[in-house]
Amino acid sequence: MSGPPRTPTALRLLKGSPSKRALNKAEPKHPSGVPQIPKHFNKQEKYWFKRITAFLCLMLSGRTNGAKG
Repeated sequence: MSGPPRTPTALRLLKGSPSKRALNKAEPKHPSGVPQIPKHFNKQEKYWFKRITAFLCLMLSGRTNGAKG
C-alpha cells in the first residue's frame, strides 16, 4: 500500500471526514476493560500488574494528571 496509513475510524469520527467518504463499519475494535492477570505470574508480578493497570485506568479516565502530590 502506498501513501500514508489510513486514519482509524475513531479519529475520523472525532475530526470529521472532509472527503465525506463512508466510515469503515467492519474495522476491528479492541477489547475494553482490564485484562486478566496471566496465570504464570508470580506474586511480585501480580502486584505490579495490579498496580500498573489501576494507574492506567485512572489515567485513561482523566482522574489523574500523572503527578503525585
